[in-house]
Amino acid sequence: MAVNLQAVSRALADQIRTYLVANGRDTNVNAFPVGILAPPSITIYPPTDPIVYHQSLGPDSDMVTLRLRLEVDAIEGESLLIKIYDYLGVGTATTSSIHDAVAASPTLGGVVVNAAVTEAQVGDPDTDPGVAWLDVDLILKVT
Repeated sequence: MAVNLQAVSRALADQIRTYLVANGRDTNVNAFPVGILAPPSITIYPPTDPIVYHQSLGPDSDMVTLRLRLEVDAIEGESLLIKIYDYLGVGTATTSSIHDAVAASPTLGGVVVNAAVTEAQVGDPDTDPGVAWLDVDLILKVT
């Protein structure tokens, strides 16, 4: 049995980066939480919940949730929340939608069975301004 989370994280980062660049959004995207990226940035974090192999998806696939940390900055007169909402939007109204970036190819180039952004949480404005966390549920191929 093999589940390659490194390959999944890299494929997710590559897909988000490619989508945003194609839509004219210069965003730093990192597949792993290494170093400090200048905002706007998206960093992929490992699962916070345990990976329970073969729990409900059968012998050929498993589900895992990766977390994305979105960080934006703003110059005077700009709103951090407006910038965050731009990345959290869905559909044609935004060109920097993380949801749409993942949905553009939900198999991440064949690395997973399915990927979907399922939840987003904006950081506390007093302690974590300019940050949002997104959960990406992935159905992994087990080979």
